[in-house]
Amino acid sequence: MRTNFFKHELLTPVTINREVVDGTRFYRVPSGNLYPSVTTVLSSIIKKGLVEWRESVGNEKADRIMRSAATRGTGTHQICEDYLLNSESYLKGAMPSSVSLFKQIQPYLDKYVGKVYGVEIPLYSDTLKTAGTCDLLCQMHGINAIVDFKTSTRSKKIDQIQNYFYQTTAYAIMAEEIYKITIPTIVVLISTEDEGLQCFIEPTLKYREIVTSFFQNYSCNISQ
Repeated sequence: MRTNFFKHELLTPVTINREVVDGTRFYRVPSGNLYPSVTTVLSSIIKKGLVEWRESVGNEKADRIMRSAATRGTGTHQICEDYLLNSESYLKGAMPSSVSLFKQIQPYLDKYVGKVYGVEIPLYSDTLKTAGTCDLLCQMHGINAIVDFKTSTRSKKIDQIQNYFYQTTAYAIMAEEIYKITIPTIVVLISTEDEGLQCFIEPTLKYREIVTSFFQNYSCNISQ
């Protein structure tokens, strides 16, 4: 039986509907506009690296690794979601590997998460012209933060995960636009199989300008 429960001040979620167009994920936002997902936009940054990695390990092995990573990540995210929503049965049906990775995240959540404003909360921005779903919007370390959960076989260095910071900054901008709140911090929690939990905390301001520029340029390019 769980002993820790989170205080909820849940924001009213907006409605965005997922659509797949020519294999690419988009969201239909309340205005009727169709915006590419945050991950779709950011994939254009990391595409070259993925191609080089596939070439180095071979397509068969790459597909196997990616399927395993997707399963592992989805399972861990689901546990985190249920736990933050105060479910008593947050571990029910979970794979042991996902439980193990969650157990590394759990103490951090228990210690540092204050109010929970939204879990798997849909977001969009007419400024960035993008949409998506962020893992967690909450008070962490006493201030408003966007939190993203990641899983990995090996630990990461900060220069390897710049796209994670771009992703969470985009979510912060979207949440500020919709809910008229300030989100000064982004947090990336990576549960790894080799070195436990990694926690990266960055100021949103550090990435705000580059993220705004990149998304607006992407929007201009695809509209031409």
